Amino acid sequence: MITRRAFIQGAAGLAAATRVAGASSPVDDFTALLNASGRRKLAAAAGPPEKLRADGYEFAHVFLKSLTQERLVKNQTPGEGGTGTLEERTAEVMRNRISLLGGYPVQDLGFPYDWFRAPQEDWQWPTHLARHAYLMPLALMYQASGEERYAQRLADVLVDWVHKFPLGGAGLKWTWKTRPGAGAQASGEGLFLTYVDGPWTALSAHARVQTWLGLLALIADARAMNNQTTALLLSSLLTDHRQVMLDFPRTGTANQFLSVGTALIRLGLWLPDFECAEECRREGIRRVAQFATEDVYPDGSVAECSPNYGLGSVRGVLETKKELEEHGYTAPAILGERVRAAAHYYATIADPLGRSPRIAKGGDSIRAALHELNQSVADAEVAWVASGGTEGKRPAQLNYGYNWAGHFVMRSGWEPNDTWMFFEPGPRGAGHHDKAQLSLQLVSHGIALLTDPGYYSYSSVGEEGRMANYLASTFAHNTAIVDGMGQRSFPTGKGRAPNSAAGEYHWSDGPERCSAEGAYTYGYGEAGEIAVVHHRRISLLKLSKMFLVEDQFTGEGSHKYEILWQAPPDAQVAVKGRSVSVSTQRAQATLEFESSESLSVTTLSGSREPMGGWYSEHYGELAPANTIYVTSSGRETTVTTRIRVTER
Repeated sequence: MITRRAFIQGAAGLAAATRVAGASSPVDDFTALLNASGRRKLAAAAGPPEKLRADGYEFAHVFLKSLTQERLVKNQTPGEGGTGTLEERTAEVMRNRISLLGGYPVQDLGFPYDWFRAPQEDWQWPTHLARHAYLMPLALMYQASGEERYAQRLADVLVDWVHKFPLGGAGLKWTWKTRPGAGAQASGEGLFLTYVDGPWTALSAHARVQTWLGLLALIADARAMNNQTTALLLSSLLTDHRQVMLDFPRTGTANQFLSVGTALIRLGLWLPDFECAEECRREGIRRVAQFATEDVYPDGSVAECSPNYGLGSVRGVLETKKELEEHGYTAPAILGERVRAAAHYYATIADPLGRSPRIAKGGDSIRAALHELNQSVADAEVAWVASGGTEGKRPAQLNYGYNWAGHFVMRSGWEPNDTWMFFEPGPRGAGHHDKAQLSLQLVSHGIALLTDPGYYSYSSVGEEGRMANYLASTFAHNTAIVDGMGQRSFPTGKGRAPNSAAGEYHWSDGPERCSAEGAYTYGYGEAGEIAVVHHRRISLLKLSKMFLVEDQFTGEGSHKYEILWQAPPDAQVAVKGRSVSVSTQRAQATLEFESSESLSVTTLSGSREPMGGWYSEHYGELAPANTIYVTSSGRETTVTTRIRVTER
């Protein structure tokens, strides 16, 4: 088993470490990782192992150059980290100026990098910094120009990171599977002290596996990639990264579980000359098959609520299937079956402009992603949505119900100006989500009339964290709060997990009415202490071209009920008695409220105290927007809302 004592020091320290009595050299430690095939290849290229030198280049020639044939390397783009031409982005990185996530000024990190930089206390920023995708312009510029300075800077940054972040290193919060010195390969997840992620989670390890191998393949013939540097970086992937991914599968979040599984497969496929390759490939395949079986449901809906992450995961399953087959392995049949089902699900829940619902990072066009999937699944209805109606066949239905995830779509048609409503009464699943069960979204003439507020920041502290928490809360969605308290994500004793069976939502689609219903039953407040059940039924009345929303609240005692409606920032909102209009440039939604109890209708926009009335189109962007409050009080209360959409 390779040791890391030689690898967590500087270049001079590495040389000194090899002179310690009884200590092995980095070169010896690296060669000990090889399997029989790897040893034969190295011997053919370099001769006896004792002739290998730290400043030689045999490791890169034998083990990195072969990576240039891999799928990941062939399709590299400049990746995360700003905009501009390749030359402009490379120049910024060479000046140590890094842009991540959007919404923040470019950060001048100096060199060596300030790896703990967290703009506005957003610790997702240094988490992404530790994943190194923003370094891709250096590798691509080296390929284009042949200038060694780009490869050298890239290698220097990666080597510095490895030295600064050994397993168990200072400045992180560690959860150990096996502690250093316990007689086995150390394995632990390291998070930033005040955050739920960090540089040594299995998810970050997966990201570096994907990124480093692409980077290193592109600079494989550079002078920077001598045996010592190549051994340092590949050994980190093959030992620490591999072990963390094996020991911490990230089962709590569907897309992370899949990502770690695919990274294990790629270690096994892309670095086949090492002893761990078979174990990585076998375990990775098992996990990806488990994801396809449990997290992509039989009806094609997905346990990951966020369309960005969910659709990205389905694409990951397809890429994994292709890579296994390209390397001569038979992919489990379930991978292809569930990709086909999921492609149809995403196509049929898309709005008339081919955008996904805005659920915890969604709302962008998914046509390109659907087109990519459809190259393999060849579904004529998916082709129609992916092409905007120029190819394939128009979907046979207007309305679709997916009982496994609890997602429902009702629409007036498939043309760009038609009206579309998305309803999500289902549980929060096994991934990213908002506390917004029973929420809905409404689009007409390509413009949102009732919307989801978006995702502003990963920060969990200060005003940034307060805003991020608000936008993910019940208070920012088209559902209800009770006694001033919001929903919980899960009932007591349960957490993120895929649904074990399809739900019962009384979905029906007849000649005159299409309807679905669901109930939120976990209670309101931090611990669900307010034992009120919210039941909601949504119907599309086809003849009158109207949506009917029926909200019923049941529980012990009297409570204050507030049904919330979120308008987009550019909409004009006008309240008149028990009705409200939400007007945009091309369409208007009129909401009329009825109840046996007294009702009040008020609005709030751009408020910090109390927090309410905000919208984020993209990460880091924030705009005031009207939140409409329909308030009643009593014991068991029912409120009916009629929604009519008209063209302006």
